[in-house]
Amino acid sequence: MKHLIISDTILKMSKALFLSLFVSILIFIFFITVNINLPYVGPNATNFNVYSLIAHNFNKFGYLETKLAPIISVSEKYPANPEYFFHHPTLLSFTESILFKIFGEQFWVGRLTVILFSLGSLFLIYLIGKNLLNETFGAISALVFTLIPASTIWGKMIGQEPLVLFFCLAALYCSLIFLEKKENKYLILAGISLILGTLSDWPAIIFAFSLIFLFRKYSEVRKYSYVLVVAVGMFLLLLFYTYFLRNGFWDLQNAIGLRTALGLSKDWLFFLPTQLIRILIYLNSLFVLFTIAVGLYIYKKNKFKNLDKTSLTLLVFFSFFLIHQLLYAQAVFSHNYLLYYSIPFFAFGSSYLIYILYTNKRYTYLSLAILTSFIYLIVISDYKNKQVESNLWRYEFAQKISSYIPKYETVVLNQSYSVDPDLLWYPFSINVMVSDDKSANFYSKNYKYYIYSCIDSCPTNIKLLNTLGSEHKTTRIKTTQAEAYVIYLNEKKNDEDYVFLKTSPSNLLDGTFVKKIYNNLRSLLYTSQI
Repeated sequence: MKHLIISDTILKMSKALFLSLFVSILIFIFFITVNINLPYVGPNATNFNVYSLIAHNFNKFGYLETKLAPIISVSEKYPANPEYFFHHPTLLSFTESILFKIFGEQFWVGRLTVILFSLGSLFLIYLIGKNLLNETFGAISALVFTLIPASTIWGKMIGQEPLVLFFCLAALYCSLIFLEKKENKYLILAGISLILGTLSDWPAIIFAFSLIFLFRKYSEVRKYSYVLVVAVGMFLLLLFYTYFLRNGFWDLQNAIGLRTALGLSKDWLFFLPTQLIRILIYLNSLFVLFTIAVGLYIYKKNKFKNLDKTSLTLLVFFSFFLIHQLLYAQAVFSHNYLLYYSIPFFAFGSSYLIYILYTNKRYTYLSLAILTSFIYLIVISDYKNKQVESNLWRYEFAQKISSYIPKYETVVLNQSYSVDPDLLWYPFSINVMVSDDKSANFYSKNYKYYIYSCIDSCPTNIKLLNTLGSEHKTTRIKTTQAEAYVIYLNEKKNDEDYVFLKTSPSNLLDGTFVKKIYNNLRSLLYTSQI
């Protein structure tokens, strides 16, 4: 009878935990799939178009022909001198190209590439939490991961970060099992995960070194050193590959100069306050406070000596997050989504305190924390989604302009443009050369199309525009937000075509309390985005 009661209790607990995990998955899928079929516009959308263009070129020219290199040329045939984008490895675009082959080139397919890895990270968070303590802690960790706005806001952005985080979590999980069972196959799986992480992006090698904290505790550094050598080997192989295709490291040198602390210049004064504010916003202030409290508790308990498995895991994630922030200081300052790597640290840190509340039956406090976090997730996600929606006019504007230009044509665009060049590259397959105001004769001899675009309306005293417009056929396109002149440089002047394009509204956030706070913070910190 006693055994039946115990079994019944375990069954009920398992059902509760299963329900909790199921709810977490539903919440996660709902928030990460909102607006996934919208065009690539809004904050950081240039990245989406560039990586999708690389994936498109993989499928268009073939993996062997491209040598799996990130080609960003817009061309009908394989270009004699391809233009490359070697700032990052290409596993992201390679994966995206496979999904394009299966489902076709659509915006939701591009985002699905990273969503699948983000969803995989959710499961790994649960499995790691379960391994660290128990199923309850795993379920709590999964729920907290879901309620952190950064998980779903940045988890659907086409970038390397969801891939890197997934493979880092996989490497950690396999490492934990190896340290528990001492079976080498799990160490091999950890090594494979780190290799794939490195093929996703360079920061994965930081995590590979951060894992040493865990192996040192269990006196397995010697065995792990073999894995580390393999990961570093892949890192060096990628460098050699880049050197071979680019005839040197100049492309990476430019990236290093721009993206590391060397590129901060005067912005270093705003680096720390900006990052702290972003952490509070995107990681959930409540969870950040919980994590700080747990950190202080761990320090007070043992002064960071003889740390248990859970504390060591937090240390691994903290070192990864901190080293990445300092090493890529300019990049993380100008790209808020690079805080994505901090999610596991705050997810597991805050979950530890929530787990203590749960085990001590502090259900009122626990419910209040979860409910508050869920409401906060709704508010922040809604704002970020409206940011994208308020930029839809940019896609519609580019689409209209592209309808007057043949595919794979090269157009000249003025420097203070209002039409986004990346949208003309992809999905409209138009080459763009942004140029200053040279002579009208120069453009007429060398190009077929000149596009002069402005926010609101173009001034009437633009000398080059007036000269070209008086000599060549022109189509004027006007929207509420912008204006563009498409000038056909190989056709003589006739009556100007005028088109008024009704575009999606861009004032969706005007007057909202959140936008006022957002704009005030941007002005205060002299940064383009919080």
